[in-house]
Amino acid sequence: MGYRDTIRNAIQKDKVCLEIGPSYNPIVPKADGYKTVVFDHLTKEQLREKYKGHSANINLIEDVDILGSTLADVHGTFDCIVGAHLIEHTPDMIGFLKDCSRLMHDGSSLYLIVPDKRHVFDALRPLTSTGNVIDAHLLGRTRHVGALFDTKINASSRGKRNLWGPREEAPIDHIHNFAEAKKLVSNALNSTKYVDTHAWCFTPESFRLIMFDLGALGLIDLVEERFHTNNGSEFYFVMRKGKIDEQVASQERAALAIEALEVERAFNRSLATTQINFRQ
Repeated sequence: MGYRDTIRNAIQKDKVCLEIGPSYNPIVPKADGYKTVVFDHLTKEQLREKYKGHSANINLIEDVDILGSTLADVHGTFDCIVGAHLIEHTPDMIGFLKDCSRLMHDGSSLYLIVPDKRHVFDALRPLTSTGNVIDAHLLGRTRHVGALFDTKINASSRGKRNLWGPREEAPIDHIHNFAEAKKLVSNALNSTKYVDTHAWCFTPESFRLIMFDLGALGLIDLVEERFHTNNGSEFYFVMRKGKIDEQVASQERAALAIEALEVERAFNRSLATTQINFRQ
């Protein structure tokens, strides 16, 4: 059973749910009886036009109830908030989580599906740190520039796939070269237009650590409710309203940090024996 099915099974159909950017693949579709409010940056008609001709079933695209560019455009409270492959795109992750919290009551849950950078095109990018996330928030970041370069220059495939499993042994191939990355950054520096990309890169364990840090620092009032990772290219994380117990914060943080470091070291060891082909 995939994580989307896990979320569907966890959410009762009488709960009011906000789904952020479901596009052509809704997790809790209104068509299945869920009381879902759809938030997206494009209308249903625009989404159908965008994905026409792609390998996507545009008939699954549902009416967009709230049209906007950020969660600041959404008001009210919801029993649950759902977002898949979303948080890694946010220029200001703390701002995003604060907005989610504003839309939640004490019994609400935030369901996230997040890519594991080890098994996607971000494999050669460094992990995001808590400090990176804090700086983006304090700077009020609203768009990507540096992340555009990092994504483009490091974008990789393995076995001609942008997503792969942990047992993949094919060489890692760079998709773009420096000239392409330079052009992308040059265009971004000469424009104020938002260009989407992955701003953040995580392993499941590094993501848990960052969420813990943000809660322990008092920067967000959300804490881990459930967490699960398997051998695929994504992981599943659920948050609820709450605070970190300061009496045990240091001990818990140390355990999470050790786990995250062990996972990172194991991945780096695997990279050391992997053929990597750079484009010129």
